[in-house]
Amino acid sequence: MALGLVLVSTTLSLRAQGTSAVTFTDSTPDTFSVSQQVVGFDFTVSVALTVTALGFYDLGGNGLAVSHAVGIWGPDAPVIIEPPLAQTTVTTGSLLQDSFRYQAISPLTLSPGITYTVGAFTQTNAQSGAGMVDLYFSQLTSAQVVLAPGIVLGDAKTSTIDQPGLTRPAVNFSGANLGFFGPGFLVQPIPEPSVSALLAIALVGGGWLARSRRKPRA
Repeated sequence: MALGLVLVSTTLSLRAQGTSAVTFTDSTPDTFSVSQQVVGFDFTVSVALTVTALGFYDLGGNGLAVSHAVGIWGPDAPVIIEPPLAQTTVTTGSLLQDSFRYQAISPLTLSPGITYTVGAFTQTNAQSGAGMVDLYFSQLTSAQVVLAPGIVLGDAKTSTIDQPGLTRPAVNFSGANLGFFGPGFLVQPIPEPSVSALLAIALVGGGWLARSRRKPRA
């Protein structure tokens, strides 16, 4: 009974961190890495969102074959090696939600009007040293992709072949539909001020204005 309570608590705590930015109606991945590189996709947001965790797809939910470094980058910068806005390493022990393994990060705010890129480092069987790799998606149609509110997909992205580590996947890849969906992330909406909070601000502001207009006594 206690174990069951722990499992329920863990699931609820992860879901409290956010909603999966991308999920799928098709659960059969079609792609694996034929080289050492970073794969992912770029996207925009129509409303401000907070990223709370980064993840990688876990086929069957039975654990990743290898760990994956995952990062999010902002707009292209005129530098060769650009550090991500946020990054972490997703392991087979990272928490499972919606068929992704997620690792929490310090909250990252995404703003409308900016193109972001999410990418994950992948390897071949031989390079991973594990004798196997983690599969992901590259040929999904829009009917098979479910997006969190506010997420707008852009293009599939890769890094150069035989990339040694986590760097921005800056190369558009036309052979993939919508994106390379190995990496993923959790998002939360940024709450708008409540009516009571706005009323309190108005009252405080009104009181200050009234005092400032009050003439001192002679």
